[in-house]
Amino acid sequence: MGVYIRCLHAYPSLGSVEVLDGNIPVVRRLEYGQVTPYFYAEAPEGFRLETEDGRRSWGKEAPGDGGTITWVLTEKEGSPWMIPIQDMERGSEEGEAVLRLVNLAVPTLDLYMGRLPEEMEMFLEQVEEGEASEYKGTESGRYFADLCMGAEWNVLARIPELHLAGGVWYSLYVIGNAEQWNVRLVMDGTI
Repeated sequence: MGVYIRCLHAYPSLGSVEVLDGNIPVVRRLEYGQVTPYFYAEAPEGFRLETEDGRRSWGKEAPGDGGTITWVLTEKEGSPWMIPIQDMERGSEEGEAVLRLVNLAVPTLDLYMGRLPEEMEMFLEQVEEGEASEYKGTESGRYFADLCMGAEWNVLARIPELHLAGGVWYSLYVIGNAEQWNVRLVMDGTI
């Protein structure tokens, strides 16, 4: 049974990559921070990545069964590594936006959100490096958000406008590494 997959380049020290199905290019020049659209993969284990210099040595974890998957190109012990993140593929309650935090770059993170900066409250907490939180629903609209480390609201990043539409599932990816990280909001399951 095939699945829908996409790729997110989350390895800052690696240049652009190509996504190949066997020897057939599917996506060329995927840069750090970019994510592909979903595409159908009859055999997702046949997909691989290649750098411009032709390097093909990638570690890869086993994907889950069916559904939609985001393959995240990151690093493990200093080498390129692909991690499958299972994405939600169904709609939420009408008017509700659904969000999760995927932390692939820094130690434990908390996400605070509010309509105004002074109204921010804990939304998702204790998301360890290498983990994805559960999805959590909220009202659609614009939010201010802070990504914080530690229990003392140590702000790592401030997101001044986080737009969440009703009926949409989102993942907020923290990508890169401790020296060079970035935040990327993507819609999940939009095929």
